[in-house]
Amino acid sequence: LSNSVDVRLAYRWYDVKQVYLHTTREAPLMSKHRAFINAAFKPNDKWAMDATLNWVGPKRIPNQVNYSPSYITANFQLSKEFGELLDVYIGCENLTNFTQSGPILGVENPFGNDFDANLVWGPIYGRMFYVGFRFEIN
Repeated sequence: LSNSVDVRLAYRWYDVKQVYLHTTREAPLMSKHRAFINAAFKPNDKWAMDATLNWVGPKRIPNQVNYSPSYITANFQLSKEFGELLDVYIGCENLTNFTQSGPILGVENPFGNDFDANLVWGPIYGRMFYVGFRFEIN
């Protein structure tokens, strides 16, 4: 958009099928549709901001006729340069705080017949903040 703003858009479409006992079905836990938008803003040589919005479409849940809901996550990072050798940054992942409820079935009885840890279709960690630095050694 300008020398200080960069915007990227992407869309992905996968049509993945698998054969189950002579029947072709959509692959489980794989989103057919996915998109993102990323905006980066660098007003000067010292400061930079970056934000990404991700959309993940529904996924087929194995052994069921159900589909997961589609969801949106967002990430943000702010960076400050201190001289030529040090950058400090702060950010947040999953700003929307979207998480899959009950990702592990039968968690209270891990040796029971109903235990299943293979049905994770979305984020299981909520909003996470971080701080860090990059130090360049010549």
